[in-house]
Amino acid sequence: MAKYRRIALAVTLALGGFGPVLAQAQDDGDRPAADNPGWGVCAATAAKVEKDLGLPQHLLTAISLAETGRSGPARQVATWPWTVHDGEKGHYFNSEQEAVEFVRELRTEGHRSIDVGCMQINLLHHPRAFTSVDEGFDAEANIRYAAGFLKNLALTSTSWEEAVAKYHTQNPTIDEDYAPKVLAFWQRENTHSADGGQVAAREIRLASAVPAAPPQEGRIVLASAASPSQMAADLSAASDAPDNGPALLKRVFDSAR
Repeated sequence: MAKYRRIALAVTLALGGFGPVLAQAQDDGDRPAADNPGWGVCAATAAKVEKDLGLPQHLLTAISLAETGRSGPARQVATWPWTVHDGEKGHYFNSEQEAVEFVRELRTEGHRSIDVGCMQINLLHHPRAFTSVDEGFDAEANIRYAAGFLKNLALTSTSWEEAVAKYHTQNPTIDEDYAPKVLAFWQRENTHSADGGQVAAREIRLASAVPAAPPQEGRIVLASAASPSQMAADLSAASDAPDNGPALLKRVFDSAR
C-alpha cells in the first residue's frame, strides 16, 4: 500500500465508535489539477442537503473541511470526496475508483474501522450507512447520512457546537479541539457567503422531532433562535402535527455568532 499518497495527519486519534475521524491535514504537494471534478463536490452537495433538511447554512461543509480538507487550487483548504482513513492514517486519492479499490484492499487485509467520503463515515460503527463501498463515496449518500446523524445528535444537545463535538466522538475527553476547528471553518464559510454570513450566523431552523414520544411527554423541537417571531412560527408548525403529542420548544443557539 506504499503506492498510495499518505496524509500527514494533524490528528490520528481513534473514535470510540460514534463518529468520523478527523482527517484534515497538511497536503503533501501532490495536488490534483484545478479542473479535477473532486474539487467542490462535497461543498456543493452539502449546501443542497443543508437546504433540504433545514440545517444551518455551511455547517456540513465546515465538518467536511475538518474531516477531509486539503490545500485547494486557490491555496485555501478545500473539501475532498475521495478521502480514506484506515484507522491509523489518512489517504487522498485522485478518483473515486482509486478510493474504492483501496477500501476493498483494506477489507481484504482485515481492516474494519475505515472512514470514507466527504464526511468520513466510519464503516465499522455505521455498518448500515451504505449498501456498498461505492455508495460510501457518493457525495449525496455520504452527506445525507451524516446530516441525519448530526440532526439526531442535535436533539440531545444544547448547541450546534455540542452536536458537532458528538459527531466526532461522544467521549468528551477525546480531541477537544475538534468542535472549535469546525466552528472556525463554519465562520470562514459564512464570512465568504453572499450575505456576509449574516443569515447563516444567526438562523437555526426547525430541525426535527423526537419520534414516537408518549403524548404526555410531548416532543422536543429544535427551533430558530434568530427571532421570537420565527421561534413562535416553528413551534406553531410543529404543534399542528397530528401525532406524537404536544411540541416542546428547545432553543439551540449558534455558538459561532
